[in-house]
Amino acid sequence: METISPSGQIINRLPSRSGRSNVLSFLFEDTIVDVYYQLYERTSGQNLVAMRFSRPSQGIWTINVYGRDLTTGQYDIWIMNREFLNSDTYFIVSDPYVTLTNPSNVPECIAVSAYDYRDNSFYLKNGRGFNANDVIKPDFAAPGVDILVPDASSTDGYVRRSGSSIAAAYYAGFAALLQEYGNVRGNILYLQTAVIKNITIAGCVRRQGIIYPNREWGYGAVNLYNSLENLRRE
Repeated sequence: METISPSGQIINRLPSRSGRSNVLSFLFEDTIVDVYYQLYERTSGQNLVAMRFSRPSQGIWTINVYGRDLTTGQYDIWIMNREFLNSDTYFIVSDPYVTLTNPSNVPECIAVSAYDYRDNSFYLKNGRGFNANDVIKPDFAAPGVDILVPDASSTDGYVRRSGSSIAAAYYAGFAALLQEYGNVRGNILYLQTAVIKNITIAGCVRRQGIIYPNREWGYGAVNLYNSLENLRRE
């Protein structure tokens, strides 16, 4: 990896040492860059490079990536902790896809995107799939816009929130009801994650004109009635 500062100073390729950091300092910028290498990231098994900028200088920072002992491949780069950055920090050329974060990009995990239940529109701030290995993610979408949720700091105990984390909480209740139908009532014993996921997918609502699965909606919008009705017919 090669780093070029806004003033044009080039720090040439650094050797990658798994589990170790390199600290970069620049002659014309009061910036320190801590570069951490991990040969095999524990969740995905892929190479990982993390960069932390202290006192970053204004301007364009250029990162050149070079492969070693590779015949083919690709790399993805993300800006983490977006809520702590101002709007002037961005990629010159960006892509909204492959923007899922752990653990949603893990194949075994159920990943949920958010949509507005009032007009069935997709929530634009969702992370989008597929994952880095082209596994279909998200799995499906759930209501996650302007949802009334408990909040101890609110005067009446509730506030309205939006986001994929709200959709995930909504789906947690959805999955709990499937568990109640299956395990508690004895209709389907030992419901595992993969089974719950497939039951949900079978009941998803899909709109005409949209190809499923896709990077925003996955296999469609969850529908508890459809999922339970499918089980009842078995």
